[in-house]
Amino acid sequence: MPPRPVMPRMQARPDAPADPSPRTVAEPSTRLTAPVRPVAQRPQRPFQEQPFEIYESERPALRELIAGRGLPLGIIAAAALVIVIGLVVIAGSGGSTPQPSGTANAAKTSTSQTGTAASRGVSKKHGKHHAVAPFSPASVTVAVLNGTAVAGLAGDVSKQLVAQGYKAGSVTNAASHSQSTTIVYFKSGFQAAAGHVATALKLGSSVVLPASTQALASCATTPTGASGTCSGQVIVSLGQDRANLASSTSTSAG
Repeated sequence: MPPRPVMPRMQARPDAPADPSPRTVAEPSTRLTAPVRPVAQRPQRPFQEQPFEIYESERPALRELIAGRGLPLGIIAAAALVIVIGLVVIAGSGGSTPQPSGTANAAKTSTSQTGTAASRGVSKKHGKHHAVAPFSPASVTVAVLNGTAVAGLAGDVSKQLVAQGYKAGSVTNAASHSQSTTIVYFKSGFQAAAGHVATALKLGSSVVLPASTQALASCATTPTGASGTCSGQVIVSLGQDRANLASSTSTSAG
């Protein structure tokens, strides 16, 4: 290998100072500060000994704060009182619970079925069916009064009712012979029977009435005017509207 070249030494510059003087560092200047005033501390009492003081200027605001808090508390107390009263009323009503709509409908259906069975002459008692006895004309005695001038009308109608199964009662005259409408009177307990008699004579239910004093008196009077006994639970007082039921047209009473 060839030998490495020797580098020449660098010489100092002739114009540069040989030994510069060391730099001096300036000391920091002293800052001017204002004197600190000592703060006087107010001696405090122990916590438990400090009284609760309210300044006069703060009293109205404190009253408004207390009033504002008292209003919601009053509303809550009133609502609680209403709830308690409602519970007491519900408990006092017997505690019965409403039936569901299905139960109510079932009850209505059962009631309607019972009414239908009764109308057909069948009643239900203790889970058993008992047939209601049908109406028997033979159990009813009918008295007939002639309230027209058609002779023998009462006797003829009485015979027709006997032919339908009724028992013959008194046959006599009514108090008046100018009666236009036939009336079917009944004694106490025989309203239903009077309805059957009216149907037999092709009359409506509007002519079925309780027996009047005059009708009872006429029933108890014989065709000759003598006093007797009214034999009949149902009394038919014939009017001109049933004059066509007579088999004769003579003008004698009866």
